[in-house]
Amino acid sequence: MSSASTSQHEVELPGLDLRLISANTEASKWTAAFRRIFLQSIARTIQIEFVGAPPHFCFEEYEVRLLDETGIELLHHTTIKAKDMKKEIIDGKVVYFGEHNFTGLEVGDLILRERNFITE
Repeated sequence: MSSASTSQHEVELPGLDLRLISANTEASKWTAAFRRIFLQSIARTIQIEFVGAPPHFCFEEYEVRLLDETGIELLHHTTIKAKDMKKEIIDGKVVYFGEHNFTGLEVGDLILRERNFITE
């Protein structure tokens, strides 16, 4: 009862139907999303908060990058470990959030309109 087109691995034992789903296959489809992005021009800071992957995806860390308005030049980056992320219960499910402040940005780095900077 297995299908080559799915990522499920099925093991059939007498009286037991066990479906194992590879976390790696599902994790490769994960796309992070930003929950909040605050631009503080006077403080030369950009505060970001992003949604982490579900725990069963087993991510160990996340890299957050601040790119220039072209999306080519890397201005700043940081790595946030999964163990350092905040945890909230939303609709009965555990949701992890990472936070970072890009501080001390130069005037050329800090674009005054949110649409002109790219975070990934």
